[in-house]
Amino acid sequence: MSPTPQHKTVYPTRSFSRDGQRVSPRPQQKASSALLAISLILPLFSTYSVYCYQRSLFPLYYYLIGSLLSFLLYANDKLRARHGLWRLRENLLHVVDLLGGWPGGYLAQQCFQHKTRKTSFQLEFWIIVAFHNLVLLEVLSGGAVTSIAAREAGIVKRVSGF
Repeated sequence: MSPTPQHKTVYPTRSFSRDGQRVSPRPQQKASSALLAISLILPLFSTYSVYCYQRSLFPLYYYLIGSLLSFLLYANDKLRARHGLWRLRENLLHVVDLLGGWPGGYLAQQCFQHKTRKTSFQLEFWIIVAFHNLVLLEVLSGGAVTSIAAREAGIVKRVSGF
């Protein structure tokens, strides 16, 4: 007798069931899509702002190149996982995301269903996205965010009479 082949459980990645009926996305996907939409507002605004005032497309190219690199790294890691090869370090994925590649990282996570169920990875990923957006907000506001926060926290006292 020959051994019976081992079958892996395959989870559907399409939004249709076997009988062709449309399946609504999981609540987790809806929440992360809403987070993505909110998180993309600031980078898009900053890119538009820099273009309007300085006629520079540098931020746009920066995000595109970083996102492409991140997307390719996630794809490579998923391929390695499928074939049982040595994996990329999660820190590498996080560093590329932190340097501006998080939109591509998010897209790759959704396209390949890679690292979407690992809670610790997702937590770090969304902290990186929040940090990235806070830095952009600080740069766009000319430092007003930290000065207001410091004043409210009592770190910097308001000087009156000037």
